[in-house]
Amino acid sequence: MAYKKEERDEIIGNIVLAEWELFQAVQNVGGRADCQDMPNTFSAMRRAQFDAWPDEALDSYADDLADAIQAGRNPVAEKYAYMMESTHPEEFAALRDSVPEVPAEKRALIEQIVEIELGWADQLASTYPHFTGRGRPVRSSADTHEVTSIETYSRGELSTYSERTLRVLLAHYGALASEGVNLQERVAAEEARAYGYPNLAAADEAIAKGTMSEQGLDPEFEVSFGCCGCCD
Repeated sequence: MAYKKEERDEIIGNIVLAEWELFQAVQNVGGRADCQDMPNTFSAMRRAQFDAWPDEALDSYADDLADAIQAGRNPVAEKYAYMMESTHPEEFAALRDSVPEVPAEKRALIEQIVEIELGWADQLASTYPHFTGRGRPVRSSADTHEVTSIETYSRGELSTYSERTLRVLLAHYGALASEGVNLQERVAAEEARAYGYPNLAAADEAIAKGTMSEQGLDPEFEVSFGCCGCCD
């Protein structure tokens, strides 16, 4: 039985709150990041991602978070550690033993999801170049110490999910892709609405003209597809 809207909102709210609390404990390279003091932006970006998930994925990921917290782990910190394998390989080598090993079967699921997401990101960048130009580069080949790509960010976050959550998301993403639906466009549209725009086209045009509004969120708008976009 599908959740009612208010039930989904409560589940998503609990997930975002748990993530925010975990995010506060993250030790970013170079010190505390500005976005760790931007709860409104964090909430808007993460909600945009989870609003696009099916109920089963929300339930599974909520369980992932609960299990990790009970075990004394911080999956948000682990996400950034996994990202460092590409952006800060020397530092990651020292952290490797502090994060769970990602089994081969789980890596295979992650790579299938990432492949779908990169196709969506390329399509979105082609359609809304000004909007996406405010965000991360698409491919890991563009990673630097200061910049983290969509590919690397996604791979890092997916590495913290359970195999159950990954399988649910892969089935969902695969079905959408086969229907020609771009989930990242849906997420980006929610982000644009959080900034007060009716749709992506309006946000894209406003960025092109230099008139992007802030709507109470952070002043440095960045396309993030579910992350707050500043902890690299």
